[in-house]
Amino acid sequence: MDNKTIENLVDLGVYKAKTIDKDEYDQKVNNTDSSLLYIDGNYDNGDKYYKEINTRGLTDEDVRLKLEIARTKMIISIKNMMIFFVVITVIFIIISFIWGKSIADVLIR
Repeated sequence: MDNKTIENLVDLGVYKAKTIDKDEYDQKVNNTDSSLLYIDGNYDNGDKYYKEINTRGLTDEDVRLKLEIARTKMIISIKNMMIFFVVITVIFIIISFIWGKSIADVLIR
């Protein structure tokens, strides 16, 4: 995976990141621990950053599964919101019809 993909996974909460200084980065960059990745890059203003990424031992397949689960949860949440708003709209239309009919009855008399 490239650094941008790793940073996007950190933003999504799949991986955990910790900013470290250059000396610590230089010491740990050759670490053989497979659950830790070390990346460097530049901020938009040109400053350099160093990060330690804890992958928690997740394989690429585990990451894909985790993302699919999150996507499925979001879809179910959107579906439930749509059902809620449709039910509220139908209730509002029924109440408006009944209330409107009762006002019309009063005005006609």
